[in-house]
Amino acid sequence: MADRYTLRYLCDGYILADAFRPILHYGERIFSVDGSALPDHTEDDIVKLASETAPDGYWLQRVTAIEHGKPERTIFGRQVPTHRSAYASYHQSGASGFHQAEA
Repeated sequence: MADRYTLRYLCDGYILADAFRPILHYGERIFSVDGSALPDHTEDDIVKLASETAPDGYWLQRVTAIEHGKPERTIFGRQVPTHRSAYASYHQSGASGFHQAEA
């Protein structure tokens, strides 16, 4: 269990070009969850809950585990679509991204 988890959500319609806007953190919402508040949950549970509780108009893009003295570890991530038409087909297909839970 990590000390803390960071959840990154991107707004519906967000594409890679949006990352280069002059407005810092445009289209994203980032939340931090204390790992000690979730002692009985696995990382799979945390990813599932984070996905199910996404803010309206946003989708879960990444979940990162942070442990004291260790590098950050991405346990779930979805690729950011490169253009608007790719965004529509990507989300309609239900692409789940990659998921790297601890072995």
